[in-house]
Amino acid sequence: MLVIFGLLTGGMLTLISALTAQLSHADSRLFNLLYIFINLGLVVGTASIGFLFHHSLRPIFGLLLICYGGAIGLWHWRAGTYEQQAEIPVTVRDEPAESTATLPFSPLMIVGLLVSLVFMWLTYAQWMSNVSVYIQAEGLGIKLYSYLWVYNGILLMVVQAVMARFSQPRFLMRQIIGGLLAIGGSFLLLTLTSGTGALFAAMTLLTLGEAIYVPGVPALINAQTVGDEGRYQGLVNACSSLGKAVGPVVGGLVIGQFASFPVLFLGCAVVDLLVVCGLGLTRYHYRTSEASH
Repeated sequence: MLVIFGLLTGGMLTLISALTAQLSHADSRLFNLLYIFINLGLVVGTASIGFLFHHSLRPIFGLLLICYGGAIGLWHWRAGTYEQQAEIPVTVRDEPAESTATLPFSPLMIVGLLVSLVFMWLTYAQWMSNVSVYIQAEGLGIKLYSYLWVYNGILLMVVQAVMARFSQPRFLMRQIIGGLLAIGGSFLLLTLTSGTGALFAAMTLLTLGEAIYVPGVPALINAQTVGDEGRYQGLVNACSSLGKAVGPVVGGLVIGQFASFPVLFLGCAVVDLLVVCGLGLTRYHYRTSEASH
């Protein structure tokens, strides 16, 4: 059942991302809006479990079927309009030049961005898995873990709303690098300090980094691959899924080997820093080659 659910969810998310790329015409702000509503669904869905679960999964699966039925109805109603809008050439759309600017195709940059997705989600996955074990080991109570993710969801939507207004394609690589630094900083903070305040401060850094980095990668890839959105947005989701799948396993192996959460958190911070260095070199190489031409 999980395999089938994963295939359906991954396929739908890839199609929605590809259509978003076509509709955006290289305007990165639409990816911010997409990420806002994805996280809104996650927050509401997660919160609803507590109200619906009473020793039975039937109400939850019932709500799931209703949501899928509503999504199918909305898609049937609006899909034709979206497809027509996606086919409108960039040159006839009355938008600022900065919003519709595309970048020359750079295989090195695309590979670098996809690899960064794998490693970013590999480290981020520690928050979704091993941080809960860390909280229990510190004696802070598992309720704190749920409060952290509620805080994450609310802050994420606030930051994304701001990003949706002010995000610009020419700053996307700086945005991505800055987001990775913030995510790495959250792990470094957990390495140096502990306690409830430290966890909320680290979650703040993680959320800011996530809000800045995650929509920036598909937007920058889309700016270089206009006309071939399906393939590359599929690779974005595949690399993200790979990092999410491998992350908890790697984290568990590190904890089992060293019996130390600080070692795991420090390793995650180092990985994110190395990815930042790699993207910085990729950006330098891209700008140098662009200037030479």
